[in-house]
Amino acid sequence: MTRRVGIHESVSELFPPAWFEEAFGGSEPTEKSGGKREIEIADVGGDLDALSGLEVCVTLACEEAFLESDLSWVHSVQAGVDRFPLDAFDEQGIALTNSEGIHGDVVGETVLGYLLTVARGLHRYRDAQGERRWSDPDWSALGTLNGERICVIGLGTLGQGVARRAEAFGMEVVGVRRTPTPVDGVREVYTPANLERAIEDSRFVVLCVPLIEETQELIGPEELAAMEKDAFLVNVARGAVVEERALVDALEAGEIAGAALDVFESEPLPEGSPLWEMEEVVISPHVAAAHEGYADRVAAIVRENLQRQERGKSFANRVV
Repeated sequence: MTRRVGIHESVSELFPPAWFEEAFGGSEPTEKSGGKREIEIADVGGDLDALSGLEVCVTLACEEAFLESDLSWVHSVQAGVDRFPLDAFDEQGIALTNSEGIHGDVVGETVLGYLLTVARGLHRYRDAQGERRWSDPDWSALGTLNGERICVIGLGTLGQGVARRAEAFGMEVVGVRRTPTPVDGVREVYTPANLERAIEDSRFVVLCVPLIEETQELIGPEELAAMEKDAFLVNVARGAVVEERALVDALEAGEIAGAALDVFESEPLPEGSPLWEMEEVVISPHVAAAHEGYADRVAAIVRENLQRQERGKSFANRVV
């Protein structure tokens, strides 16, 4: 039986939609399928006709047409589902699955890159390179990761990926999660009620939480004031988890040492943002999870769920 998988045009914000066809084996007939295509890939936009007859629509964004079509299942290529109206999906009986669990290693390595960059001052040398300037180091501003305390806020797949790598570099790892159950590699787990206590002695504070009502502007003036003056904030969660104006104020006032930011309240980051001009801030364009195997990992979840659907089993990574 041929299964029709729609790839929504919005995924092009991350990578070429054609990568999915390759991830699904090019949709070529197999000997097992008797010369018939098992999975047929369809490029779709937001019109109802294009959505008709699909088993699933794989997408980055949510279209109003999803709720008006005969779709029974939508898959988000991201772990976060803050782009999707969950109540409306539930009301319409449309299943929503996400890509949680595929980014722990990649994001963990990205965060480690940020930590090494700011601890060793690598960003300053890169800036100097662009000016063809030999930059002597300020030894007093250079440190190491070994022995430093890192607080990972959010200990799901992303946070645990960060924690494991930080521990391997000899860092003292503490974390914050809703339930204070032990996590491998994390010395102490705090609940959100003790957030300020968790971050107050940490050299690095890393945000790995999903964007939900409870995490909206989780980091504001009070939390930034609780951080040490030599501490760095790292955000690979969502921009709205941080009160951006408060962060700018804290950086300008020297209340914290710097930040490494992959996500922002408004993306792309506006040209007029003062963050662009801050030497102590490392900016990347929402790419912490980007890598050449991204589409393959998403396709593996979709393929698994197609098989589960055929067997009448519940979906993996189901949100609604």
